Amino acid sequence: MNSSINSLYENAIKDFNSRISSTGALVSYSGSKTGRSPKDKRFAMNNKSNDIWWGDVNMPIDQDFYTKCLDLAKSYIEPHTVNTITSKINPASTGIWNKDGTFNKEIFDKLTKNFILLGDKKIITKQMFWDHLEERHKGQQLGNACHVYMFIPVSWRKVTEGSINDLFKYFSDTTYKNEPAFTIDRLFEFYTNPNKCMNERVKNNSLK
Repeated sequence: MNSSINSLYENAIKDFNSRISSTGALVSYSGSKTGRSPKDKRFAMNNKSNDIWWGDVNMPIDQDFYTKCLDLAKSYIEPHTVNTITSKINPASTGIWNKDGTFNKEIFDKLTKNFILLGDKKIITKQMFWDHLEERHKGQQLGNACHVYMFIPVSWRKVTEGSINDLFKYFSDTTYKNEPAFTIDRLFEFYTNPNKCMNERVKNNSLK
């Protein structure tokens, strides 16, 4: 069964350096060198491709060579696919979700215990997230989540940084010292009812 749209959004902004656009669309950047290269295109020669117009663009390779290339490509890609990476637990996460994806109230309370009182608002800042992260992991080397182009490492800490930045950029409901911030109530709502927060964001953008 396919995941719901809301579930895909949650996982993308929680564990990957993805973005939500001003229209509410989920944005992931594939890199600057991932465009089409027509002259590198090849077709495997078999009964289905006999009638292809062969030439400078449609160039043939034999079926055995195609199969070997396909197997090699799969061996490179498989460790870096979304399914493979999302099956891993982010060791650098703030830990507000349990391993099964449910909300962890105990960790949430630890994160929010040192709130800033601003008028009648209890404020949580981005720095509090980072302080909480450092307290949980105490400077441990937490390794890499994946590699871009198979050799450029992307650390778990960088993945978490992107998630926290996006959380404050797109879903915060107040400011503190001219920076995006959360009230405790809003942050609690995001973690316990993220679908509602995402739907509100999409609705608000459509009204602009």
